[in-house]
Amino acid sequence: MRAGAKLYSRENLHAKVMLLDDWPVVGSANASNASVNTYVEAILITDRVDVAGQVEQLIDSLARSSTPIDGRYLRRILALPVVRRPPTGRSARKVLPPDLTVPQTRLISVREELEYTGDADLINDFSEQEQARVGRKAGEMDWFFARPADYSDVRIGDIFIECCRRTNEVASTRSVRIYPPGRLTKTYSSPITFAATRG
Repeated sequence: MRAGAKLYSRENLHAKVMLLDDWPVVGSANASNASVNTYVEAILITDRVDVAGQVEQLIDSLARSSTPIDGRYLRRILALPVVRRPPTGRSARKVLPPDLTVPQTRLISVREELEYTGDADLINDFSEQEQARVGRKAGEMDWFFARPADYSDVRIGDIFIECCRRTNEVASTRSVRIYPPGRLTKTYSSPITFAATRG
């Protein structure tokens, strides 16, 4: 407040959202030792303009519907007694974060005339189960198969941008369809097959 920041108070506010210049930060972490040393937290940091706009609208909406904090407000809350919990004797155990990598984005070319050499009914059943799991709002579930050597390092969450020429005999690139990016949700083997949700 001394530095000129505008402060507000709002009941039941639990969101952890920041906008640092053009970088929105949305996550679960609190400004506490427990968030640093004990809990497994997740935070999204991005430079996407649409996300920054949504975060800015959220912060503005919250500010307009909250109670401004002024000197009188601060004097009142600083006078409240603070009851600290007695120590439990247990020391917090450092929890290692999950192993995360940056998802790879792959441009793939698929051909419709190739015949699937595996159990198509089984793959269709799996795809329907995945569609039911993620829901229709997440996008349309689709699958394709490939040579194992080409995708040995694929991980769940990788992004696929699929381009498809309905028949390999058509020479014109105008017949190539580019689909929205898909997020890999599951892999199968014999032969290696991928299921991805396209938004």
